[in-house]
Amino acid sequence: MKIMTLQNLLRGPFAYQLFGLGSLACGVLVLISLGISLAGARYRRRVRRIRSVSEAGVLRMALETHQASCAGQLAALSQRLESLVASMQNSDEVLRDGRLNLSVRAQALQLLRAGISPEAAAVTLGAASRDIRLLAKVSRLLVLR
Repeated sequence: MKIMTLQNLLRGPFAYQLFGLGSLACGVLVLISLGISLAGARYRRRVRRIRSVSEAGVLRMALETHQASCAGQLAALSQRLESLVASMQNSDEVLRDGRLNLSVRAQALQLLRAGISPEAAAVTLGAASRDIRLLAKVSRLLVLR
């Protein structure tokens, strides 16, 4: 009876089968490792895609917030522009001849006597603030006499 040793196995016809099984096992291991590396690459791509989508969402929200802020500022500026245009039209009507008419002077004196500043009175009446300041100075001089 012959004892089967590894040396005897490697020399006989069974050796080809062992080498075939060994190479088959190595091939299977290579295929498994390739599958694992491909799965890892797919996973990393998915994670990157998810991160880019979430970053895009954050950027989109920041953009919408900034747009809302700008829209509010734009609305405030347009209201201010409308008030300035209306003030210019009132000033043109009041200062047709380059001076204040009697009714505007009377209203300005009433406002100044009520304690309103010349600048506020000028805005209220739509007149030039330098004219109202001059009117205030003249009225103070006349009251002191």
